[in-house]
Amino acid sequence: MEFLINALYIYIAIFSIYFFILSLRNLFHGRLKFDAKKARNIDQKQLCIVIYTHNQLKDLKRILSQIKTQDYQKHNYQVYVILDNCTDESEKFLELKPSVNVLKLDEGGLIGKDASLSILIEKLIPNKNIDAYVFLGVDKYIGTDFLTHINYALSKNDVITGAIVYKNYKLNLKNKIKRAYLKYLSNFLFSARSLLGLSNSINSDFLIIDKSLVDAIGNIDFKDSESELKYSMLLSKIKYRCCFNPFLKCYSVSNKVVIRKTNLLTRLKLFKNCFSTTRTLNIGYIEYVYSLLNPNNIFLVAAYIFIILFSSKYYFFVSSKVVLSTFLLLITGFFLSLINADLRGKDYLFLILYPFYTILKHIFELPVLNWVVKHFSKNDEDTVLQKYSVNILATFNNKKLPCKLELVIQNDMSKVVFRYKNKKFTTSSHLRMYDAIKEIVDKLKEYNFTLNICQACKYFKRYSDGSQNMIQGTCSYQFAGLEPNQVIKVLLWNTCRAYTNNSRHSVIEDIANK
Repeated sequence: MEFLINALYIYIAIFSIYFFILSLRNLFHGRLKFDAKKARNIDQKQLCIVIYTHNQLKDLKRILSQIKTQDYQKHNYQVYVILDNCTDESEKFLELKPSVNVLKLDEGGLIGKDASLSILIEKLIPNKNIDAYVFLGVDKYIGTDFLTHINYALSKNDVITGAIVYKNYKLNLKNKIKRAYLKYLSNFLFSARSLLGLSNSINSDFLIIDKSLVDAIGNIDFKDSESELKYSMLLSKIKYRCCFNPFLKCYSVSNKVVIRKTNLLTRLKLFKNCFSTTRTLNIGYIEYVYSLLNPNNIFLVAAYIFIILFSSKYYFFVSSKVVLSTFLLLITGFFLSLINADLRGKDYLFLILYPFYTILKHIFELPVLNWVVKHFSKNDEDTVLQKYSVNILATFNNKKLPCKLELVIQNDMSKVVFRYKNKKFTTSSHLRMYDAIKEIVDKLKEYNFTLNICQACKYFKRYSDGSQNMIQGTCSYQFAGLEPNQVIKVLLWNTCRAYTNNSRHSVIEDIANK
């Protein structure tokens, strides 16, 4: 018991110091401001604005009219609109807009935003006239200098997200509380993290990302807030942080305020899965993984009150004055964090009410506790989502040897087991199967084993299939009977007689080592 109380205090004390540092850094956020003079001297990048819509003609008309009035050179940006099984007049409206590129999806029912974006990104891979993607929600409002601000921000970072400002003042109490908290997150926490060079989670409703980076990763994953968090962690792992800029804004008049935030159980699960990948010199990635453990505000205050009372009555490894000092440091950090939070009038009251709102929200969601108990009562074998065994060939001393690969997805993380007779190699857990296979290929090379699989073949090219694992690719080898330049789809672990060792470096590896 004593050990747990000591560990609890160390945990909240470290967070208090961390929070105070964030608060201090956010006092000076001029580096993120837009500099009009410098912006005029920056070459304009070729931007590709991507808008997804499903029966939102009114919003579509408005956002396209606002894009048309941009002060950005028109030949330096292009617009792509994805019509996902639209049954309104969106298609007819776009027929009168020859400057707008349209991807019409009308087969097999509603596809969804994530899969639709993946299809478009795959089609745009050969397009050399794009420097960066601008993903923008169709229901957003933008100013005339929106793209100019984006171009300026891209001169400093390759992945950027900005603030979504809710302008509807007829919100109910719940959404007023959420709006105040979102303003606090945007103008303090997200901004402070960017100023300290730390990663933020992406927001696919307002995201700018360099095209070469998307091509190198090979896919996007914007299915939900959890997927966006995982994608952000993948970017951080290859040393590309998502920079949040509070001065880069778009607007919404929706009566529902959306806070993209993953719940505690999801973050704990993700931390558990990613913990083994933190054995790296990438400090930014390590911090991002450990930031998943950030405590709830009410938990923080309750923990401090408990430890202050405990240390005043019983022996504690530090004095109650030290405990009180770190608590005061946390409170000081909170008041400092309000200075640039851009809260006004009742916003302060709504911000204070947010922790109580979250408690009530969790109380109304109590039925999920049955699922939680059931979920955590499973053993490790039950948590294996997929385990697939495949026979392959490996070359050793110019001999072809029959071997086996076991492809395992457990707790949303991927790993590979290589077996040959009594030899066994297992990779660490990765966010993608592609990276797990790459690790086993590189590891076996050290023992003069060459895996004769598609991923290691020079004729293989990765294929964006819209999944997190990205297990598909294309083969460009000209087999008999194929048409000239025809390619065929393959899986990463497939093998054939045309296998030829690929001696080229991975693009993503080159990016990570920049």
